[in-house]
Amino acid sequence: MRHFSHTFVVLLSSTFLMLGVWPTDALGGQLAKLDIPTGAKWFGYSAATNGDYVVIGDVGFDAAISQTGGTAIVYRRDGDQWVQDSMLIPETVAPQLQLYGYSVAIDQDLIVVGADFDMSVCNPVGDCGMGSANVFRHEPGGWVFEAKLFPSQPPPDDARFGRYASVSGTRIVVSSMMETTSSGSYTGVFYIFRREGTNWVQEVRLSSEDVASSATTSFNGKGLSLDGDRLLVGALDFSAGSGAEVQTAYVFRRVGTTWSEESRLVLPAGEGTGVGGITIVGPGSVALRGDLAVVAGLIGNAFVFRRDSDGWSFDGTLSNLDLVPGNVLYHPTSVSIDGSNVLVTTLSGNAPSPASTFAVYSRRNTHWKRVSVLQPADDLVVSTNSDPVDMRNGVVVFGARLSTGTFDFSTNTAYIFAAGTIPAVTTWGVVIMALMLLTAATCIVRYKVSMS
Repeated sequence: MRHFSHTFVVLLSSTFLMLGVWPTDALGGQLAKLDIPTGAKWFGYSAATNGDYVVIGDVGFDAAISQTGGTAIVYRRDGDQWVQDSMLIPETVAPQLQLYGYSVAIDQDLIVVGADFDMSVCNPVGDCGMGSANVFRHEPGGWVFEAKLFPSQPPPDDARFGRYASVSGTRIVVSSMMETTSSGSYTGVFYIFRREGTNWVQEVRLSSEDVASSATTSFNGKGLSLDGDRLLVGALDFSAGSGAEVQTAYVFRRVGTTWSEESRLVLPAGEGTGVGGITIVGPGSVALRGDLAVVAGLIGNAFVFRRDSDGWSFDGTLSNLDLVPGNVLYHPTSVSIDGSNVLVTTLSGNAPSPASTFAVYSRRNTHWKRVSVLQPADDLVVSTNSDPVDMRNGVVVFGARLSTGTFDFSTNTAYIFAAGTIPAVTTWGVVIMALMLLTAATCIVRYKVSMS
């Protein structure tokens, strides 16, 4: 009887493990704390990964080494180690290339490095400090510089072109967050570039004038995510009335080379709204992958939308608030999507000693469930000035500042984690498990009867 019981437990345990419902340690494992190169200062200011490579931006990197005001460092996976691969330097370097590495993005064999205040573009376009986006392509010999992107019609000085970027396939979207519309309002603009051979051409310029609520919409934030023929951008909608700023998001869809608004994603009532002295600096983080879109809220929440044959609809709220220490009203949140998993990162607490929470959520049939919490070994905080968090192919990377009680960004670092997700349980999986349990119970009853 003891042998039979042991066999049953093993069978039952294996069934649970196969179906992803056996209790497991859901903490994502820390894979690496990256070695910081000589000359680093604001290491981890931005971060991106495609699962095999990690890109880290450092806007304060020693100019005597990089010949620019900042740099981007690439690390690659080598077995179970992450080693420094290369430093991405533009073809033409200059000390005037400022805040280089403010944003980084990677997809397959392309990396984009944003330079938020690139004064080296003064000569070719007759303007100064508007910024740039620098493209690198992976070849057998390593990462090579391919192009410097800037608008075909120069925006005004200090437009902050290149502050945020996203790349998907052969297209790149770059924000110009301080650019004005034809009415003179600082509502922000997005530029999409496409690759033709080894050349990059501007495909479209998107502004608030390209959406239905153009008179009351602003794109001057960090929210943008490109995925195939769709683009998700975060926005502020001022149509709710005087003193109210409502955070929302728009999905643009490409047909051929034409981009047009597909849907406006409306957050639940009362969420992402600033009224009575609460100021929203700009639209927050957004993420888009396939049929999933996520919009970060203002107080530690993230909102998921799904696309089906009827279009986009609200699908659930993901919250890190139970992980957040203290009771602070303003909790900046960043989001990222990897397949059916969503990473939500929340910064909370008051300066100079805030704290960060990292949690991965996954959809189980019709509900969203937290499946892992990423806990670094050190006391640290995500950099408050950018969006240094990304997740792809089961790998999570985030820039961080060790908690020293000051805003000394020379203590910055970066971590790589395994996402720590649990395999999904399908409806058929539940049915099979139930049948196996029923069969096992029947065997036990029959065995007891035969022994009596």
